[in-house]
Amino acid sequence: MKHIIALSLFIVFTLASTAQTYDLKLNLKKGQHYKQSMIMDMDMNQSIAGQEMKVGTKMQFEFTQTVKSITSKGDFEIESEYSRVAMDMDAMGQQMSYDSNVKDTTDNEFSKTFSKSFGKILGKKFTIVLTPKGKVVEIKGFKELIEALEKGKMDASTKKLIEGTFDEHKMTSSFESSYHMLPDNPVKIGDSWAQKKSVESMFPIDISTTYTLKEVNNGIAKIMVKGDFTIKKDDYEANGMTMKINFTGGYDGFYDLDINTGISNSAQINMPMKGTMEVMGMEVPVIVKSTVSTTNISQD
Repeated sequence: MKHIIALSLFIVFTLASTAQTYDLKLNLKKGQHYKQSMIMDMDMNQSIAGQEMKVGTKMQFEFTQTVKSITSKGDFEIESEYSRVAMDMDAMGQQMSYDSNVKDTTDNEFSKTFSKSFGKILGKKFTIVLTPKGKVVEIKGFKELIEALEKGKMDASTKKLIEGTFDEHKMTSSFESSYHMLPDNPVKIGDSWAQKKSVESMFPIDISTTYTLKEVNNGIAKIMVKGDFTIKKDDYEANGMTMKINFTGGYDGFYDLDINTGISNSAQINMPMKGTMEVMGMEVPVIVKSTVSTTNISQD
């Protein structure tokens, strides 16, 4: 019996040691071009003085990426540009929309504000330098882009929207959240790896994530994602008011990664959260359900 158990254990360990490993990383070629779409759906429910207020928001960003060169260190210099920005909002029955692909004929303030800000970003190129593991080394040309925009005619609210959404540090965090989920070492199916990071957007987000390589089929690695996050800022300004924001949440989802290129063909992350916003001494409970979906539209 002991010999049978020993032989069984030997077979198990042998199979485990010879299981195929995958070195998941970016493997791009000079001149490679791909276009991606990111859609963010968010439903926010807040309670003010016993009354519920519901706000639904859907934002879509499309951007193109072209690999301009590969450095002597093996890093990728990727020229990027936003090609489309669209937004739909339903705030307590009041519907507003903006789409950079559609000429606005309504002359409403919502569309004009977004056209003045996001509209000026479209088609402007900047360069991201990424390591094979998706770490952002440098962003070139983005600072100059924002400075050029701010020199133009821009009202205070539009300028604040630009500054709160786009700067070099925030864009570094944003691109790393899209690319830097790759493991440092080769992994087998069933292996997990963890990351902790802070994403700078209009407010800081601290994220702890566990990734698991679930399966590999037809050259596509399915990576399952699970984690939690906190959002906290004591001096967030909106519409001339300063508020305190404190949210916690968990999230789960997946990435379908092309193992030949390291580019995600599709991804979906669900991010429910709850917390409070404190405005002028009044604490407002908030519940948010959000989903972020990314699709690789085309590649050549």
